[in-house]
Amino acid sequence: MSRFAGAQARSSGFTVGSIPGRCSSALQARGAERPALIGLYLFSIAYVGSKALANLGLAMIVGAFLYELVRRRGILFRDAMVRLGAAWVAYLLLLSVWRSLAGMEGTLLAPENLCLAFIPAMAWITRGRHERIAAALLLALLGLLLALVRDLNFDARLGFDYTQTADMLGVNRNISSLILNTAIVGMILVCVACLRRWSRFEAAGRSAIVFPGSIAIFLILMVPWAASPSRTLWLSLLLVVAIVLARTLPFGIRGALMGTSLLFGAFLAVFLQWAWFASVITKDAETWRALIDGMWSSIPNSSTGLRMQMIEMGLESLRENPLFGVANSGSQILKEHPDFLLSHAAQLHNGYLEIVVRTGFVGLLFFAAAIGLAMREAARARREHRSPSELGELLLAALVLHLLVNITNTVVFFQHGWQFLVFFAGVAYGFAQTWAPVDTRTDVQFSIRPDV
Repeated sequence: MSRFAGAQARSSGFTVGSIPGRCSSALQARGAERPALIGLYLFSIAYVGSKALANLGLAMIVGAFLYELVRRRGILFRDAMVRLGAAWVAYLLLLSVWRSLAGMEGTLLAPENLCLAFIPAMAWITRGRHERIAAALLLALLGLLLALVRDLNFDARLGFDYTQTADMLGVNRNISSLILNTAIVGMILVCVACLRRWSRFEAAGRSAIVFPGSIAIFLILMVPWAASPSRTLWLSLLLVVAIVLARTLPFGIRGALMGTSLLFGAFLAVFLQWAWFASVITKDAETWRALIDGMWSSIPNSSTGLRMQMIEMGLESLRENPLFGVANSGSQILKEHPDFLLSHAAQLHNGYLEIVVRTGFVGLLFFAAAIGLAMREAARARREHRSPSELGELLLAALVLHLLVNITNTVVFFQHGWQFLVFFAGVAYGFAQTWAPVDTRTDVQFSIRPDV
């Protein structure tokens, strides 16, 4: 029996409902792992509600990892993500020195720019250990629910009112769409896990509690989702859920898909009930007509129109040095156009353009490599039964959401955006061979057991 099959057999008796009995395993750590594990859980629960505590938690993880990196550098530097992170820091350092000598303001050595170097630290502390991942995800969900309590407005029709503000969960609603949509996808996947178990005529056990609980949380999360007039929030979720359902279809869970589709159809009906949803979706119709007709000079100053103008400014500036970038922030480009309506904005409202403006196409390749490595390991762990299928789908869905939201917003350089990438890319890459020695593969599955 292979070690993968052996791990599967040893863990086959555990289900979603076994999480409470495995809390002690989630707290087990040795040496430098102890402060890092505390940092992981502090980061998870504070991610949404407290930037300061989230930063502290991440600093504890990175500090412990650096200690471990020095102690075991001969082993850890063999890892592709560690080498990529080290090369990224060196590249940013060289760019910063070069631009400083040229008299450019700002720096590239801020945490949001260094984020790729933090992914190996997150991979090291999670290392594909299911109890740790489950505990971190549950704490992040708890932190999200607590933050939503602060957003409650009992005078509003749905209990939430985001029509008069661009903020949601304390940040711009397009940025907060990452964690809210990921939580919604997670609840759908837990429901799929329970339905799959029942479709195999297995004993319900505690899944009978988990299933209605997941539906309740799903419905709670859908209320602020429906109350926020954000096309990014709505469309990214619809697309990712469609991808998740399409990906799970070949794995023999048609009954689960039917139940999930009905559930998804229920909130689509809610979605279509209010006319203002349609008005928000189509509010930039004139802008799109101008773009389709090629009338770029007459684009209105709508949300989409302003974004297109910023993209044009960014692309124009890149002619000077597309390979290594031209500025330490997109805001420096916008300040060169004082007559522009959003000349004061902090970013270019397109994550990919912002990366290229800051670090050139070389920097974009670094980001593509890091996300590609993380997605590869998540898919491989699922295929080799080292990860529950629902966890693999959640990690992939989260990374796809990050890719989608960056099309219309530079979330990658905002704290909730780059920390989101560090967490989910790190957890996904934690299943790599470097971080998951044989003795950790016997950890229990936190979800339905892997496919047989």
